[in-house]
This record gives sequence, structure tokens and C-alpha cells, in this order.
Amino acid sequence: MAYKVVIPPAAEPITLEEAKAHLRVVFDDEDAQISMMIAAARGMLEKRTNRLLMAQTIEFASKLWGFGLRVPVAPFRQLVGVTYLDTSGTTQPIDLADLAVDSFVEPAIIGLPYGGVWPEAQPSSPRTVRVEVGYADAASVPAQLKMWMLMAIAAMYENREALTAGVTVQPLPEDFMSWLWHPYMVYV
Repeated sequence: MAYKVVIPPAAEPITLEEAKAHLRVVFDDEDAQISMMIAAARGMLEKRTNRLLMAQTIEFASKLWGFGLRVPVAPFRQLVGVTYLDTSGTTQPIDLADLAVDSFVEPAIIGLPYGGVWPEAQPSSPRTVRVEVGYADAASVPAQLKMWMLMAIAAMYENREALTAGVTVQPLPEDFMSWLWHPYMVYV
């Protein structure tokens, strides 16, 4: 399920200093490029695992109410809001007190408490859900995920000129690398 980031993370799970230490870089000439590699590695890992590493707010839409609205990523932090189009075409919020969130499962499911009823809405209109997701801070991100990022950053750094010159590069050892992130995969 697609989602959009409404409020991006304020920081990366790996600092520039941590990445430079891993790369054994002691000069500042490539700080901007290494910072981009950090963001790229985080983005690659987040797309691969459906797990957002740093605290951020996302929004997604779903036309299915049924047994609940499944958050497309993990870890879930907090429900911010749910809106829908009523039968007259007006956007209406759903009172968060009328919803139940099962955040024990991954991905979290937003539904109704026992006996609850979804409001009457236009049949084909999506329900828009806004949630806060991601780990609380960089210290909370699992070490295996950070290690994968460091290895990906190192591969990008070591092969940055070969990529621009069109030279074939040795890819990351994917079978080994997947052992780091695969236990954290979120199936949506």
C-alpha cells in the first residue's frame, strides 16, 4: 500500500561521524556526499523492509474498512487522525476515541472496538489515515539495521567513481546482507 511522508524524520539513524568512522574518512571534503549516502541507505532499507527507521508522520488512504485499516509500515507510534467523505461529499473526521488500534501486531491495525460501527461514507471514497511511525530515536533502531546501512554506505562510497565511469562493480553480498534486515521485514 502506498503512503506519503507528511512530516519527514528530523535526523538519520546513523550520524555523519558514525559513517565517516566506518569508512575511515578523516577529512571533511566529502561530508555532503556521505550525508546523501546515509539518506539513500535509509531509504533503500525502509523500502525493502516496510519499516521506517526514524520518527516521522505518514498518511495513507484505504477504500477498505472491513476488519480494519492496516498501517502500511512499522513500527507504529500513534494514530493522529482518520477522515472520510460522508454521503454528501463532505470530509469528516472520525473521533479517535471511537477507534481501536492493535499495535501489538506488525503492521498495526486500526479498527473498531467490539460493537463499533463505521460511519456511513461514499462507497468509493478512500479513508485517509495519518499516523506517527518509526523508532523514537537513533538509539532505538536495531543494530542489525544500522549495520546494513553502514555496509551499504561503504559499498556506495567505495564504488562511487566506478558508477559514474560505467565500470562493473562487485555488488553487496546479498545473501549475507539479507540476514541483517530480513528478521525486520514487515509484510503488508
